[in-house]
Amino acid sequence: MFNLLIVKLWNYLRGYVVFRLEGLNLERVINLAISRDVYFWDLYRIDYTTIEAKVGIKGYKELRN
Repeated sequence: MFNLLIVKLWNYLRGYVVFRLEGLNLERVINLAISRDVYFWDLYRIDYTTIEAKVGIKGYKELRN
């Protein structure tokens, strides 16, 4: 439990972005991002074509490219 608190605090201090991704090939986008060392957490599927997740600032910049 204490380790989880430390991880949340570390992510808060480093900065992160909460984003929503919409489309039909969500799994493909996630797999491509992971292959480029962009990692997500707190990933939630809102409906069939929409997910919401958190990503670090550097990861978000990589996603935009």
